[in-house]
Amino acid sequence: MNKKSKIQIGLLALAVAIIIVGILFLLTASKIAPIFAAIYGLPNLILQYVIVIGVMAAGIMTFSNVCATVRDKKKRDALTLFITIFSTVLTLPLLYVFIALFPAASGRFDPVLGELMVKDIALAFQQVFKPLGLQYFIYSLGVVMAIVFLAFPLLTGVLTLKDKALIIGKGGIKIGILPAAQNK
Repeated sequence: MNKKSKIQIGLLALAVAIIIVGILFLLTASKIAPIFAAIYGLPNLILQYVIVIGVMAAGIMTFSNVCATVRDKKKRDALTLFITIFSTVLTLPLLYVFIALFPAASGRFDPVLGELMVKDIALAFQQVFKPLGLQYFIYSLGVVMAIVFLAFPLLTGVLTLKDKALIIGKGGIKIGILPAAQNK
């Protein structure tokens, strides 16, 4: 095994560890299992979820970036499909919650999941952001963030499967050949 492969395996292991910690933080913040007392003890639910989002984003981005460096196309495609589906499944509830917060700000909840997923979060936002207009602004930013969190991994996943990469540089944003796919 060469040095590059060892680094890739190490980074994938790190990404998986970060994702596992993020999932444990999520279980703690959602009060399913109080695994981390420090997270569980934070006074504001919003702060708990900000930590969850930050940790999960770091793990998913690390995993995704390592996937793009794998030279073996079958392995690269399998890893890319896994992390793209995983991030999409995790982000859809985030988008749902931010959309459901709009009616929740006025005391109306989705009859199926509203009370379960949204009420505590809506109350936490109402404590921090008192004016209703400010709450709606924050929820709008949350919807935009969730859409970006959905779109970017999907776009980069599709590009990676097609041996392409999103290149951001001095010349702007363009699509180029994935470096791992060159010089096979």
